[in-house]
Formats: sequence, structure tokens, C-alpha cells
Amino acid sequence: REIELLEEEMRNQNKLGADQNVPIINSLVGFMHYCKCVLFGVTDMEFDAQLQPSSKDQVSRTESEDVPFIPDDFRCPISLDLMREPVIVSTGQTYDLSSITRWIEEGHCTCPKNGQKLLHTNLIPNHAL
Repeated sequence: REIELLEEEMRNQNKLGADQNVPIINSLVGFMHYCKCVLFGVTDMEFDAQLQPSSKDQVSRTESEDVPFIPDDFRCPISLDLMREPVIVSTGQTYDLSSITRWIEEGHCTCPKNGQKLLHTNLIPNHAL
């Protein structure tokens, strides 16, 4: 519920033109997703399925808000933002180019999503996504 409230606040801030607040709120949403996974040991999809009665209700609610529903697969697992330049790493996971580049430049040599060692740092564009 807190994540939904923060996402609603992001939309409100965006409509008001307070664009400087949106990245901060988005970071809070990402942190809450991370905490939910760590504390409860479930992914967002599993947790959301427990809270929401059905996906049909979710679609109708989204349509009534005039906000397009964006599947989680289109969001970067690092930033949780919509991926603008999706790339594939050696483990087969897809990330936004800017997020995974920053991850690698910070000295990480593992896949952020599954922890597997990256065999190389070549990034392949994911044209399908």
C-alpha cells in the first residue's frame, strides 16, 4: 500500500511540474521493493498476487486512473524505472544501459538480480524488449 501511495504521489508531483521530487520518490519506491523482498522473502509478483484479488480488477483500476499499466518486465531491476535502452548481460538478465553501466563501473562483477558472476562485461542490446 505504501508503494502505491508513493507511486500516486510521483504522478501528482509530475503533474504539478515538481520534477525534482520524482527521482527521490522513485528511489524510495525502489528501496521499499528491495526491503519487501529482503524482509518477506517474496518477489513483487508473489506479494502483489497475495494482496490483489485478481489481475482483472487491477486492469480496470488502472484504466479508471488513465495511467497505462507497465509490466514489471519493462522496468529495470536496478532502478525500477521504465527501461529506455535495455541491454542483456552475460547471465541473460536485462537491465537499462545506464543502470547496469553504473553497477559495473562501481566495481561489481556479479549480476544484480541473481548474484551470478558476470563472465564478461559486454552488453548486448535487447531489441525484443
